[in-house]
Amino acid sequence: HQVLLVFLIGTADVHPSVRSWFWEEQVSVVNAVLRGKFADDERITTIGKTLRKYWLDEMPMFLNVIRGDMKLIGVRPLSRQYFSIYPEDLQLLRTRFLPGLFPPFYVDMPKTKDEIFESERRYLEQYAKHPFKTDVKYFFLILRNIFFRKARSH
Repeated sequence: HQVLLVFLIGTADVHPSVRSWFWEEQVSVVNAVLRGKFADDERITTIGKTLRKYWLDEMPMFLNVIRGDMKLIGVRPLSRQYFSIYPEDLQLLRTRFLPGLFPPFYVDMPKTKDEIFESERRYLEQYAKHPFKTDVKYFFLILRNIFFRKARSH
């Protein structure tokens, strides 16, 4: 079982069990999947907002790439709640490969839950056949969309 570095940028004034209950039971999982990061997430401190703005909150995951626990391109790791809403066949496909820092989401910018599933499925099926070629193709498409089309998760 691999251990990924986790970097939490949250408020400390709420008891963890209360915060966990709120986010697991009250927040729509589907809404979170569709929008990426929550726009006005109460858990994020001012420092956390700055780190997110400049993508510095991704540094621990980049360290996971360096350690070999993640790839540069690939589907993002999911919490159990998010993973549970995925179709069973896509869950199985996702577990065959290491997660990635830059998701295929940035190539086609899906807008619905089903489009997200199909985007990930398309990437994973291509990756299963031609790993290197798929990652190189997605890498350049992702760079184009991030730098020239201003693609961002919320």
